[in-house]
Amino acid sequence: MFGVGSVFSNDERLIFRIDVNSAYLSWTAVKLLQYGESLIDIREVPSVIGGSEENRHGIILVASIPAKKFGIKTGEPIYAARLKCKDTVLMNVLWIVLILKRTIK
Repeated sequence: MFGVGSVFSNDERLIFRIDVNSAYLSWTAVKLLQYGESLIDIREVPSVIGGSEENRHGIILVASIPAKKFGIKTGEPIYAARLKCKDTVLMNVLWIVLILKRTIK
């Protein structure tokens, strides 16, 4: 696996991989604050974007830097993340899509 911002090339093609997980969380935080959907800046607290806790499914798609300090990783089940930090703020990815649709006209 190549690292963040890595470049791989061979004779036929050049692949440049950019990890935008942190950017996605930052964009979400700005939208939430801008439209009054949240009083908490999710970049500043342990927070994740993932599936639905109520439906008991889903994985962590994005973790904030404070969440990563608790060992929460992209791809792990939401349940496992809660065991590491019970106060983690969970943002459902479907809810984020609705906010973005509302703001794009």
